[in-house]
Amino acid sequence: VYLFSGRKVKQEWFETVPGGMTLDKDGKAALIQAINETFETSIRYRNRNIKQRDIIQFECHRIANDLIGAREEKGRGARSEGQGKSKMPDYRTNKAWKHAHHFVLQIYECIKVRFPSNEKFGLVSPMRRAAVSIPANIAEGTGS
Repeated sequence: VYLFSGRKVKQEWFETVPGGMTLDKDGKAALIQAINETFETSIRYRNRNIKQRDIIQFECHRIANDLIGAREEKGRGARSEGQGKSKMPDYRTNKAWKHAHHFVLQIYECIKVRFPSNEKFGLVSPMRRAAVSIPANIAEGTGS
């Protein structure tokens, strides 16, 4: 978001508060609009054309898949060919899933406290989808 370098910031958007300044209602609206416009732009990312808003979700999928892949590689050597499938552990006992689940709870709490209701479908929805995809991919990878 190039509000400052593009000289699009207006002095009247700021209010003085003890210890600094804060954006007023119009300033916050302009910032959110600029962020949404930035998220809607398409860029080249990992050899694909995608919207910037989807980068978070793609990265969350990549991280979860890396975690799943590392776990699967570690477990492959333990079983020889021809043996029956062993029972997969419950995903809720997986340490990575627990951390990811805690992350989701933190994201939801942060969103509830810091984002206005009019951003429900702008910034909030992609953030929630991206956060939820991490534990979902881990659970899917454990076969649950």
